[in-house]
Amino acid sequence: MAQGTYTGNGAVRSITGIGFAPDLVMIKDNAANFAVFRIRQMVGNATAYFASATADFTGGITSLDAGGFSLGTSTIVNTNGNSYHWQAFGNAYTSDTNSGSADFATGVYYGNGLTARPITDTPFQPDLVAVKRNNTTAGAFRTSAYAGDLSSFFGATAETAGVVQSLNVNGFTVGTNAASNTGASLYRWFAFKTGTNFSVGTYTGTGVAGRQVSAPFWSDLIWVKRSTTVVGAQLPSTLTGGNAQYLTNTANAANMITESMPVALW
Repeated sequence: MAQGTYTGNGAVRSITGIGFAPDLVMIKDNAANFAVFRIRQMVGNATAYFASATADFTGGITSLDAGGFSLGTSTIVNTNGNSYHWQAFGNAYTSDTNSGSADFATGVYYGNGLTARPITDTPFQPDLVAVKRNNTTAGAFRTSAYAGDLSSFFGATAETAGVVQSLNVNGFTVGTNAASNTGASLYRWFAFKTGTNFSVGTYTGTGVAGRQVSAPFWSDLIWVKRSTTVVGAQLPSTLTGGNAQYLTNTANAANMITESMPVALW
């Protein structure tokens, strides 16, 4: 994993020198633009939103390269003068080659609309799976801390059944929700397993400022999503000063995740 920042210039450009070929890149600016991502299996000039029920767009993350990634002129990832934070993850396991990491995988599947459909494309049981359709549904995710048949959306939608129904020893199962399994749609996903670099969990809110949530290590990226109709938030280690980022098209805000301590993804 690597992370960093850049200042948008409105011109086609490349972010280089990250030290590996990324299989997943995520970007969010400090202003009112959506958080977006691209995985290696996304072909052509396509970038996906996390929290917007919008189809893929062009001119965003235009390619994943040998030592970094390239950007187009879309204002979502390259507004002149805006500050952007990015995270990149490499060595993903992929069923195309049956090789890669034992705790990180990426892939794509074609929706068929059938319930309890298994996606058996990981050599490990994941603790987080995130899924985004190439069409007009918002991205969703599930962690191993969830009970029953519930998943979360990155946007302001409450936990929902029938999206990612379970996390299995070699992948995950999806239901019939449009966010995970509409017929004739492509779904891009990434998955992580807990270990020395990744953790998941839950906590119950108190409404008291300064609340600390413990986890096994210092984190370079924290995600928090409430179970109700509240937008997901994140804090990358490259962002300091007490503000955090919404995953929607909202500028950085205070009083969310105020400081990176020994915490992880929740």
